[in-house]
Amino acid sequence: MTTTEEVARPGRATDRPRPRIDGIDLARFLAIVGMMTAHLWVSDAFEITEPSSLLNPGAWAAVFDGRSAALFGLLAGVSVAIVSRRPLTLGGAEVPRLRLNLMTRGVVIAGIGVVLEELQYAIAVVLTVYGFVFIALALVVRQGPRRLFALAAGSMVLGTLSVLVAELVPTSVWEPNGVIVRVFVGGMYPVFIWIGYGLVGMAVMRLGLHDPVVQRRVTATGASMALVAYSLGAVVSRTWTHVSLPGIEEFASGEPQPAVTDLGMVELAAPVSDWQFILLSPDAHSGGVLDLMGSLGVALAVLGMCLLACRNERVLRLTAPMRAAGAMPLTIYILHVLTAAVVAKLFFWQKTEFMEMLMTSVTTAGPEHEQAMELLMAWMVETTLAKWALLAASIIAFPVLASLWRRRHAKGPAEELLSRAVAKVTADSPPPSWQR
Repeated sequence: MTTTEEVARPGRATDRPRPRIDGIDLARFLAIVGMMTAHLWVSDAFEITEPSSLLNPGAWAAVFDGRSAALFGLLAGVSVAIVSRRPLTLGGAEVPRLRLNLMTRGVVIAGIGVVLEELQYAIAVVLTVYGFVFIALALVVRQGPRRLFALAAGSMVLGTLSVLVAELVPTSVWEPNGVIVRVFVGGMYPVFIWIGYGLVGMAVMRLGLHDPVVQRRVTATGASMALVAYSLGAVVSRTWTHVSLPGIEEFASGEPQPAVTDLGMVELAAPVSDWQFILLSPDAHSGGVLDLMGSLGVALAVLGMCLLACRNERVLRLTAPMRAAGAMPLTIYILHVLTAAVVAKLFFWQKTEFMEMLMTSVTTAGPEHEQAMELLMAWMVETTLAKWALLAASIIAFPVLASLWRRRHAKGPAEELLSRAVAKVTADSPPPSWQR
């Protein structure tokens, strides 16, 4: 496979220069683009049981939701497997030092995620859970593919069961503010499920992902998993009804609404009769068995296809800017969250008076209500266009900026600061005995 060299700080086995794997950088870029699309594209729901969804561009945008984040989690495991090869070969003190490096990296990334949570608007930031994935994977760096696959299966089963309990039991039973449940058990990124994605990434990399035969098998396996999962998902969606979140029509009707969390998500207590759907749900971020199988299948297929595609020199030339952005994913992700927050501040927060006007006029069917509806619809069009413009600008500008930056720098600015922070902790620290 064609590679480009990445210059790193010498002095530790974990920091020696390593060749970049082009297909993985391309997959990282696609994962980030998928998450940006899920955050910024104002889409309709993709109903797997409705053929009309296939002809609706707005519905197709929802396809990125969940799948791109799963790919991001899978690639975390791939990265850990790559950086751990040399320390595991050398053995001795390098293994506990590797664990300390990964854990420190995870803590810093999780800290960045907490900060972005305070700055974002209607975006479920993945970095907090992503950091915990690195911490968890640091504990199993010695394990082989079979044991990693087994641990991944167990972690995902635990994740699905925890989501089921969190959905059926009111949050107030667990804790007053619901933070722990939302971040670790339920919410958009249940930590056990994302640890499972990372474990699969480690296992797949250790199967010999540089081999084109393995790449084709990973692609075929992932595509088959996705096909089976979403085919069964269509059956499940037709068999069991499930709770649907209220849309603008319900809001405009003036009916009492449940509380909206700081993530912009509506909390609804699922009736006990819905436990079958919650357990098997194919919906993105649901934590259902078919969601995990389908999302993981898509992630594996995309990773395999990127690796296969990047064996071609023409593809490498065409994707060079994308791979440059994929080589600095933390920087690009931070830029995305911050730019989206700026757009939200300009176009969302200043328009709350339209909502208030609508609610105060909902009891009358006269001109005031009609005017409020017109203003609300105009605001929705305006914000939608702003988000689409930001998405298009981000997809074009981020690869260009990344290409220019990497002409002079081996790492992105956020990646460089992260490496320096980790180096300060691990450079002269003796390996802690508890890490052995």
